[in-house]
Amino acid sequence: MRLFKLLVFVAIVGGLTLVVVHDPGSARFVWRSTVVETTAALALAAALAGGCVFVLLDRLVRFVLQGPALWKARRRSRRLEGAHADEEKALAALALGDAVHAGHAALAARRIWGSTPLVTWLQARAADMAGDQRVAQEECRRLVQTSGAGPLLGHYGLAAHALRRGDDSEAEREVESLARLKPDAPWVALARLELFTRRCRWADALRVLPLVTAGHLLPPNKARAIQVMLILAEAQEFHRQDAREPALAGAEQALRLLPTFLPAALTLAQTQRASGYERAARRTALRAWNHRPHPNLIVFLDDPAERREDGALGTYRRLEKLMRETAEDPVCRLALAEAALHADLWGEARRLLTGLTERPRVTRHVYRLLADLERRESRNDRAAAVWLERAATAWPEPRWLCTTCGQGHPTWQATCPTCGTLGSLAWGIPGEARSTQGANTEERGLLHVASPWLAPEALVGGSV
Repeated sequence: MRLFKLLVFVAIVGGLTLVVVHDPGSARFVWRSTVVETTAALALAAALAGGCVFVLLDRLVRFVLQGPALWKARRRSRRLEGAHADEEKALAALALGDAVHAGHAALAARRIWGSTPLVTWLQARAADMAGDQRVAQEECRRLVQTSGAGPLLGHYGLAAHALRRGDDSEAEREVESLARLKPDAPWVALARLELFTRRCRWADALRVLPLVTAGHLLPPNKARAIQVMLILAEAQEFHRQDAREPALAGAEQALRLLPTFLPAALTLAQTQRASGYERAARRTALRAWNHRPHPNLIVFLDDPAERREDGALGTYRRLEKLMRETAEDPVCRLALAEAALHADLWGEARRLLTGLTERPRVTRHVYRLLADLERRESRNDRAAAVWLERAATAWPEPRWLCTTCGQGHPTWQATCPTCGTLGSLAWGIPGEARSTQGANTEERGLLHVASPWLAPEALVGGSV
């Protein structure tokens, strides 16, 4: 298109030039007593030259009068472009986890922009990533004093830091301030959910969970797992209060929602036994055992009344029959070995325990049982001492471990009693690598609620 326009322009100019050359014509200018006669071509050339001179003079005057202001504007434009580039560098560094470069880039942007909400938030985020909580909180308090989206981000950051420190009172104040500014922000519901779970307000947590789910802050499977956790926690609370019917209803609902979740089966079996439904508790435990054997289920597989009536030998026979389909599982072999030892079945106990010593991660309990077997079968204290020496350096017994703080607990609970994290207890051996603990994702910490620094669009934009 440009070439076409150029060709048309050249054709027009060339045609006019040919006309003027072949027929130059004449021009006569009269000014009072002065008369100027010339050709039309020369007059046209003089007019064009005068126009060019006028344009050049205009440009010169404009440059003299407006040049400094234009130079300053262009210089400021280049600086603003640099500030935008620094902000982009800070965001990229934060995304890559590089706190040092993010802080430098945010500081460079601050020298140009000043303390804008975005720059202040970038500095707060970089300080938080670098571990400087004091600076991060100071920047968040500065954000609260700004306008626009600043107060939202400021209260958001202060609430997140309070949640991280475990200061629930301050966290609740900041969350309520945030709710007054933007009540429909999904992160507000998520923060309330974590506060309710820390304070064991299970009914309130269940009430706010649909708001979190509607904000798409959690994947559907995690939201369902959180719902199961909260229902189980409420059922356990009813059980402690001796409210049998709501405890049973809650445990049954949790197991229906997540049939392979071991804590749901444990809670239901416990409430069924406490309510006098011994056979139902055994059926619940047996279904869970057939899915995945677990030491906490063994207590529900045997009827105490039958144990008293038939003795240790009868107990072993019943367990052997119940565990026939899972006989090769290490948990099953250990339970049968212990029952055989109590029934004085020395050969069977030795066979089962010796097989366990050939597996990886042999626990202390196995070696102690072997030492007990040596003492009871042949009164061989020297052989028992050898097994006890091995027990001193063996793996400890599996427990419910918190995947957040690492503390172990004898029984499963919805929240860790030490750090208060929801759904962080997983079955594992203390000291074992976390990657091998709780290979079943339903027993790992599915429910770590409210990462202290979500993406800001979850707050300002209302969704993620």
